[in-house]
Amino acid sequence: MKNNMQVMYSTLTSMEVAEMVEKDHKNIIRDIKRYSKQIEESNIQIDELKIEPISEATEQINPEQIDLNEFWTESIYSDHLNRKKLCYNITKKGCEFIAHKCTGRKGTVFTARYINRFHEMEHEITGKRLETKEKVPNVANCPAPTAKNWYRKNLWKIKPCAIKMYCSVEEFLDFLFEYLNNFFDTLTAKEIYEEQTGNKLEKDVDLLDFFPDMGERAQEILNFTYSYKMDK
Repeated sequence: MKNNMQVMYSTLTSMEVAEMVEKDHKNIIRDIKRYSKQIEESNIQIDELKIEPISEATEQINPEQIDLNEFWTESIYSDHLNRKKLCYNITKKGCEFIAHKCTGRKGTVFTARYINRFHEMEHEITGKRLETKEKVPNVANCPAPTAKNWYRKNLWKIKPCAIKMYCSVEEFLDFLFEYLNNFFDTLTAKEIYEEQTGNKLEKDVDLLDFFPDMGERAQEILNFTYSYKMDK
């Protein structure tokens, strides 16, 4: 399974898709379950009809099975009552599949919306990956451990982002750090933190004050996420 922040920026949640196609989320879940069942039944039939080649020189003419993970994967989100519920992370190919199932204005509008959204994500990811990946962040020139300034300063943005993404604040921060792993060696950063402070790292977010360049990148990611989510 992809890490959560990669999923966040390379797929749309079924909640977002429900908004785009102007359907209740429960109906999108119902539809995807039905599509998945039909595809799985087809895969079983293909497997049963599988023809073994007579020799190595014989071409295999069996139709390929369909990998559902290319379209969507199951996930979990927390609703407003903090109940865990099923959702899906839907790829661009999955959105194309769903768009083909829509008719008239809904299909046209949904296609335009998801294409625009994926273009936004691709532009954001391409821009962020131009810089060096897997580097060790610079240590702040200040005594450690520092106050949790980054977290306190940004909590007003973090909370609404978590709500919009149907997750807890803690889960959102986990997503954030998984995305930071694309740019920093966070494991080494944790070792440096504990060695220089003499304290065990309690929460990953404490690294964002100790390592200013990591904090700056986290700020960019948070600002982008907040700007996009609050526009919805």
